[in-house]
Amino acid sequence: MSTKKYRPYLSLSELTAISTALKTTALSSSFPLITYLDGYIIDINRGTRAASLETKPSFIETLHSTNPVVDEYQSLNLFAKWSHFPASCSPAELLIVNEYRYFHDKMTEQEERDYEKSQGL
Repeated sequence: MSTKKYRPYLSLSELTAISTALKTTALSSSFPLITYLDGYIIDINRGTRAASLETKPSFIETLHSTNPVVDEYQSLNLFAKWSHFPASCSPAELLIVNEYRYFHDKMTEQEERDYEKSQGL
């Protein structure tokens, strides 16, 4: 009888997190899986196991990872545009506007909390 097996695509940090979590359970049934995962982790760290898949960042991740240098004048102009025609702002412009609003005390307390949470502050 054959056993079906599936391969999830996990990053090194995800493999390490799973291995660490399994080690905290101390279940004897987890030992073979821990050994298997730790072997993967060692191979990756040694460079003897190549990645099976490399994903590109999503559009939103790309917006968050790029931090264009925006001068105060441009931020003020985008804020004015947003004030009059918010629907006309692109997602990238909205990021700049929200940053401007945050640093110039133009947000409500709830908006500030939401912004801080979205920025990991």
